[in-house]
Amino acid sequence: MKRTAKKKSTDGKVRFRKIGGGSFVLGKRRVKPNETFFAFPHEIPKEFRDVIIPLEEIPEETAKGKVVSVKPEYRLQRRGTTTWYDVVDENDKVMNEKALHRNDALDLIKELQ
Repeated sequence: MKRTAKKKSTDGKVRFRKIGGGSFVLGKRRVKPNETFFAFPHEIPKEFRDVIIPLEEIPEETAKGKVVSVKPEYRLQRRGTTTWYDVVDENDKVMNEKALHRNDALDLIKELQ
């Protein structure tokens, strides 16, 4: 008897295995412990990635959840009519503990970026 190679999913689905106890509901299907199944990588919630493991390599183009870093923007905000300033982010959160002079506040913005 000759062995045949297992089919790889060609439509973007990846073979997963459910480890651990309990069951997992995927659409209308219930996946029991130690059962293998095919699913798209984005169908598996991040919370279940420790109990549902991929048995095949997940292709780059189907992997979702890539983190894109965005630099926060900081600006100066004057304290009333004085010459003191605060450095605030886009959510208006004050980044300095004490009020600063303008040059010190600009230096803090450079440090934060």
